[in-house]
This record gives sequence, C-alpha cells and structure tokens, in this order.
Amino acid sequence: MTIELLAARLRLQSRIAMEEGDLDEAEFLSRQACMLHRSADSLMVRAGVALARGEFREAVVLWHEARQQE
Repeated sequence: MTIELLAARLRLQSRIAMEEGDLDEAEFLSRQACMLHRSADSLMVRAGVALARGEFREAVVLWHEARQQE
C-alpha cells in the first residue's frame, strides 16, 4: 500500500471517529495521516477535528496551510 493510500485510509477513519463523537481518536488518526502525507486533504481533516474540539486558532492555522498547498 502506498503512503498516500494509507494516509487516505487514516483520514477516512478520522472522519468516522469524529462522526461517532470520539474526538480523541479522530485527532490521533488525523495527526497520523499528516505525519505520513502532509497534503491539503490531511490538513483539512485535522482542521475539522480541531474545529470540533473547539480549537479555533489551530483550525484556522491548519486551514491556511491546506489552502496554500492547493
């Protein structure tokens, strides 16, 4: 499996964890995805988790970084 595919799987698992209300797991998985492949998609998932956790400054920083990569 390529790094990009593994990161995509981690992003999906992070979104599922967030939908289930497990924000700690969602954050862990989104961080893992970014460590493997720091893409705009990975950064946007991390930003979404930060937003859900009420970490607004972190969400904005991640969102800006993601936008720069597009």
